[in-house]
Amino acid sequence: FSMKMGPLIRRPNQALRSGFETLERGEEWVIPPENDKENPLLWNPALKWGAQKDSHTHVTEFFGPVLAVMRADNLEHAIELANATGFGLTSGLQSLDEREQKIWTEKIRAGNLYINRPTTGAVVLRQPFGGIGLSAIGTGIKAGGMNYVQQFCVPSNGKAPVKGEIRSNSPMLDLTRRLESLLKKGEAPGRVDPSHRSELERSLMAWRSSMYWNEIEFQKEHDFFHLRGQDNRLCYLPAKLFVVRLHAKDSLSETLIRIGTARIAGCETELSQPPGFRGSTFEFLESPEGQLLLENTRSVEETDEQLAGRLGRIDRLRYAAPERVPREILEVAAREGFYVLRRMPVSEGRLEMLHCLYEQSISVDWHRYGNLGERESGFD
Repeated sequence: FSMKMGPLIRRPNQALRSGFETLERGEEWVIPPENDKENPLLWNPALKWGAQKDSHTHVTEFFGPVLAVMRADNLEHAIELANATGFGLTSGLQSLDEREQKIWTEKIRAGNLYINRPTTGAVVLRQPFGGIGLSAIGTGIKAGGMNYVQQFCVPSNGKAPVKGEIRSNSPMLDLTRRLESLLKKGEAPGRVDPSHRSELERSLMAWRSSMYWNEIEFQKEHDFFHLRGQDNRLCYLPAKLFVVRLHAKDSLSETLIRIGTARIAGCETELSQPPGFRGSTFEFLESPEGQLLLENTRSVEETDEQLAGRLGRIDRLRYAAPERVPREILEVAAREGFYVLRRMPVSEGRLEMLHCLYEQSISVDWHRYGNLGERESGFD
């Protein structure tokens, strides 16, 4: 009764009004909604009990003061119900069992995760804020995070990218060594067409840069604050299905950079090409040398219409330039809320890798009412 609720910013839209006005099978009001007679923007907080799986209440975002409660059989079932909405901004868990925390963290699909603490009040850099799925725009780079500003820049290929020693066993390391061998002067002369050499060298440079940044940045969790009693981890998750769409104007390096970067990130990678697609890039990719570099990359031949019909079932669709994206693809993407990646591929892995990843913030209160427990010895 002490709750204070401010006004809505606008009159309820159709979705929110349906949440206020409709009870579906199994649902009942614990606290019914009530609108102030003098102000159409003032509503009291409402609590709906007994929402069912796949119901309108379950899968609809009511952007207003109405809370729907669902019953789950166990933790795994609760995760399934949450992920089924398609939304993924914030999720919270109350549990002292570290095994449950691990299961939930690995399986829940949301951009900001909170354990044993409130799920609001994200702080810049400490808990960079942004979702995944229907709760994301573009690649979902988080506000208040290290990568946010680059969205407002237009990168280009300038000087050689940052590179360093690669120590881990990247999924692309063997292919990179094959490409290095292919390009070595004096070995197997004539194996590489002179017109392709510079393109392959640029691709190799990009692959090595992406592997380096994947090792030192994207494969690791980062906590920039190291607070006593609270962990704040930023981690990167690979997109599941990453589709590279070929265009007649795509260069060989533009194609290999996109494919290689997705593979380095750990994405399931497809190369999608229009029926009857031809050109020097295609001819190299069809050659024995090209097939070696496409290892574990599935090739799909499909029309723009067929590709547009798959937008709801793939995670990322990558073109090499804005003008190469057909209008049909853009129209379907606009209706589906699907973001089409269409920036020019660059050799700098620190930037190119971001197209293949999701950012996730995990904030955990591990103190109990100020008691630090067994971890107290880790602080001076």
